[in-house]
Amino acid sequence: MASSSVEKPDPAISYKNDLWGYEVRSSSDDCITFLNKYYIEVLSYGRDKRVILQAADADNCCALACGLAAVYLWAPQKSTTLPPRALIYLTAAKENLVKASKYEELVVRALVAWIEHGSEDALARHFEVLESYPRDLLTLKRGQTLCFNMGRSADMLRLALKALPFNVERGYVFGMLAFALVEVGSIREGESAARMALTIEAQDIWAQHALCHALEYQCRFKEALTLMNISCSSWLTRCSFMREHNWWHVAACQLELGGRSALKTVLYIYDEHIWGSQRVIKNPQTYINALGLLLRMEIRVDSSIVQERILQVVSSLKERAFEHQELLLDLLAIWAFGRADQPEEAIEMAESVKSKVLAVDVHKPSTMQCVISLAAALCECGRGNLKAVAEILGSTFYTGNLKVLGASNEQLDVFEDLWCISSLRAGHVTQVVEVAERLTREKPGISFAWRVLEEAYSKSGQAPEAIFAGSRARVLELAGEEELLNMSSLYL
Repeated sequence: MASSSVEKPDPAISYKNDLWGYEVRSSSDDCITFLNKYYIEVLSYGRDKRVILQAADADNCCALACGLAAVYLWAPQKSTTLPPRALIYLTAAKENLVKASKYEELVVRALVAWIEHGSEDALARHFEVLESYPRDLLTLKRGQTLCFNMGRSADMLRLALKALPFNVERGYVFGMLAFALVEVGSIREGESAARMALTIEAQDIWAQHALCHALEYQCRFKEALTLMNISCSSWLTRCSFMREHNWWHVAACQLELGGRSALKTVLYIYDEHIWGSQRVIKNPQTYINALGLLLRMEIRVDSSIVQERILQVVSSLKERAFEHQELLLDLLAIWAFGRADQPEEAIEMAESVKSKVLAVDVHKPSTMQCVISLAAALCECGRGNLKAVAEILGSTFYTGNLKVLGASNEQLDVFEDLWCISSLRAGHVTQVVEVAERLTREKPGISFAWRVLEEAYSKSGQAPEAIFAGSRARVLELAGEEELLNMSSLYL
């Protein structure tokens, strides 16, 4: 239950209400204005999140502004040593807690827990904030991000449901609810929540993203592409991460719908909207989007065109400035180094990932081993040794154990595709039949799954079943090619 008690502020201290209507101790109107702007910048994936530094500088006695500024400077690297400026802000936040409101105190303690004690303690404190102050959508967003990176989809949903009854007029809460619902498998409910969010705020890029996820899962790729085509003009003012990631979804939908026939459009999207040319990469998510799409293209269409683009990415990754900031990037980089004929770099990165995972995941042995095995497998995949990939991953490989990578189900699908292809090459046909049958039941509109099933049936001597699976695949491919012809001018 949300707290109904009324705080009794010290009359000698100036308190002002923030965007959520909660009291924040500050003598500066500018501080509160910048603070509120920061809230919206985060929720809308804007480009001006640095405004939180202006809030803290406008009133260095505001515990909340200083705490948020510290996290803003620390979060990209998440290192054990705070950048000097972040340390100054964090110290100010702690020192001013004695005069802060109860709301500020809870939020700042959650921020401090994240920096000093890690995600588990921080998440518990984010739940505590929302229990008493459920209108705080920034805490909801940050808490959901923690959950996502920890593979805790159910907790993402729990957080959203705490905030929902108190924020029904704000579209952002429905977008956050929508993605959580999709992640726990409640796809139809997630679609409805995303549409509600867009009814309130049509340019909510996170809600657009959540709706695209829901449509993709249901194999409604044409609808997803139409949605993104209508929405993409609004992405120009959003931060690079979300803009590029939504374009990643457009490219993924194109591949699912058209396979090889979509290659020209997918490459255009990659070159223009995901990687680009002559760029200084400041965000590890750019690499994740780029390499994730290149790996998907290699598995789905086996295109030599991928090689040139991998070399471009690897040349930028050489200094490994983003190592261990995102485990998913570490894994994709292992594959990329191997694919770029740099096996020593791939092996070194795989060993580094193993050391990192063993250090932080000692209480999750199945998850730990799955990530370590995938790192070793991607090392072999980069060298083209698919039989070794199959042997390393084994017959019980399960992408659900990879949610700790901070990746969506759609981002992880590529590793299941890799398992299927490598297992077929290794002759592990029975297991592939079981998995491919499940995939075609869950997502009957994906031609690639039917092609995998066709090959598995054929190799296991089930000729009639192979013919049926191949026919289903061809029907989907022809329909997809026709749809892409009708949509060919949308992204070129």
